[in-house]
Amino acid sequence: MSTTADRELATPDLEDLGPRPRFLGPFVDAVARVKTTVHRKLLAGFLLIALLLLSMGVVCVVVLEQIDGQVVRLTALSDQVSQAREMIYEVTAQSHYRAMALLTDDPSWTDKISIAKDEFDADLADIRTYAIPAQPEFFDQIQAANEVYRTDSDEVTRLYDAGLTHQAIAVHIDKEHTQSHVLEAQLNELIAQSQTQFAAETASFATNRRVLTGVVAAISALSLLAALALGAILSWSLIRPVRQVDHALAGIAGGDFSVRVVVPNRDEFGSLATNLNLTAVRRMPIPGDGPRPRYKLFELTIGPGQPKNYASASTPKPST
Repeated sequence: MSTTADRELATPDLEDLGPRPRFLGPFVDAVARVKTTVHRKLLAGFLLIALLLLSMGVVCVVVLEQIDGQVVRLTALSDQVSQAREMIYEVTAQSHYRAMALLTDDPSWTDKISIAKDEFDADLADIRTYAIPAQPEFFDQIQAANEVYRTDSDEVTRLYDAGLTHQAIAVHIDKEHTQSHVLEAQLNELIAQSQTQFAAETASFATNRRVLTGVVAAISALSLLAALALGAILSWSLIRPVRQVDHALAGIAGGDFSVRVVVPNRDEFGSLATNLNLTAVRRMPIPGDGPRPRYKLFELTIGPGQPKNYASASTPKPST
């Protein structure tokens, strides 16, 4: 049957933390040998973990910016195709309105031609602002072709307003209608270029997404492993000296003053180990001296269910 003293003098297990991986040994000893306080070591550890989390966040932000940039380009190319098709419709609509005006002799169709021309000019100015690539020279060619188209259209309108319908039809067929096909060809070229770029950008987006996802996963895994390793290094460098001191104190409490604590720490735990070793040396019996006081444990109850063990010294009487 175990006694209270047996329980108090039980030797702690130094391997409570589990076996230390060999590859972490040099890092644990290096952290232990750093000449600073435990408080600063813990703060440094927390700071490093925070930096790891911050780096992972920065990587995620960079990845999101890359993906967002490609999404913006894809959206711009898609809008570019849609707006170019709308501009082709506006050119085609002008030819339709002109034919209706010449056939029906209804001047309201001429007003619709003017509206379609204004819409074309607005779309051309708008598409210049986000076109991918910018290619200003190409849009200058479209602008020049549109100016010719507008000049031809104004000539047809003057002839129509003057009542010269046959001359208006001739100019429309020879100039205005022919120039509309020039504009449509240029816009179809823009659409073809945009669709080619859209396909290439889509393929690039898919590839980059896989690569960037892998990068984020790798950085996250490395950050997690680094955080775990840092936590293990800090725990072993701080807790193991405490366990060694506890083990030595258990030996001293059992009367073994020969125990010594050897730790690489240069912090409070190193000072604690040094002071414990000095205490053990000073309490060690010297041959020829009188008997050392013996210590026995007694139990004092300070509250319900709260027994506390204390040691009282008694010097053995010399035998007669």
